[in-house]
Amino acid sequence: MAKPPTSTTDEHALRLELPARFWQSSVVLVAVSGGSDSLALALSLQHARKRRAVLQPVPELLAFHFDHRWHEDSANLASWVEQTLAAHGVPTIIRRRDDGKTSESAPCGTSVDGPQSEGDARRCRYAAMELAARATGASFVATGHTRDDQVETVLMRIARGTGISGLAGIPNQREFYQDCWLIRPLLSETRQRLRDYLHSIGQEFWDDPTNTDLRWTRNRVRCSVLPWLRQNFSTDIDQSLLRLSELASDHQKMLQYLAETNRAAVLELTNQSLVVDVRPWSALPENVVRSLLIYWWERANLPLQEMDFDHWCRLTRIAFRTSEANSPDRWPSEFHFPGHVVAKRSGGILRISVDPMKTPNDSTFPAS
Repeated sequence: MAKPPTSTTDEHALRLELPARFWQSSVVLVAVSGGSDSLALALSLQHARKRRAVLQPVPELLAFHFDHRWHEDSANLASWVEQTLAAHGVPTIIRRRDDGKTSESAPCGTSVDGPQSEGDARRCRYAAMELAARATGASFVATGHTRDDQVETVLMRIARGTGISGLAGIPNQREFYQDCWLIRPLLSETRQRLRDYLHSIGQEFWDDPTNTDLRWTRNRVRCSVLPWLRQNFSTDIDQSLLRLSELASDHQKMLQYLAETNRAAVLELTNQSLVVDVRPWSALPENVVRSLLIYWWERANLPLQEMDFDHWCRLTRIAFRTSEANSPDRWPSEFHFPGHVVAKRSGGILRISVDPMKTPNDSTFPAS
């Protein structure tokens, strides 16, 4: 059972990095797993909201919890999250993964015993979260990513061989879909700081047992790789990775300028779909074209998590290959990439989209 809320003082308040227009929105959805990070975010937002409500109208704050059904206590956890947040005056929307028996019949590549990959789990959760955001008219969706998550993400992407854009790590905000933004207000706070905050207000949280399951890449980085690097390589490894992320972010700003000057080649840009006339880019250096493709891929909200450097090079080669039938370098008609992404080129037109047969629909996520 949830503890009753206790008072929160400014002394213990978390540093929330929020867009200027945040407080003018009507509905904000915050993702809450029950763990310390997301729970701290929800309660901190609610505290800030109550303080502001004395002087001005504030957005309605709704929580979103997704039950992956990974373990036998998942339904109890969902109920605990709902009761805990209700005690703080925050209503919760709960969505649950449907009962599938195999990875083929279950949505998002999952089974009753859990997802096949971290990417599958994330896609499933974010798809359900988008449906909830659209249904409630949310202008912002907030997640509890922390400074620690940023460090882990950059290191994982280095190991994966990502491009420079990937080294920028987790953005503070990005467009989730039209007129709705995904924000990470706690990226400057550490995971331990969030736990200290919850302790200071007497609030319990859920320690997910899957967070120590070393089958997951992020857990191996968190529990084994980073501790080893801190002890044997550099005690400042976290700060070094964060600096790298900042430099990559600066590079992204320059790339944005370059992309906008070459935007005429982008014929269609929608959620999880991108159509580019690659012929105007034929005179550009290959590395520039690769950067442009990554940039517009991200703008189209195509899956990024499992794309590595080899994948980006393969995509770039499609843009450069000739369409002449007798050429040994002629491009194939179709390429498949992680996240169920299909890239097809016809003439000078490159079409990239998520396979609709692999995309969850409304019926995948029944209301609790």
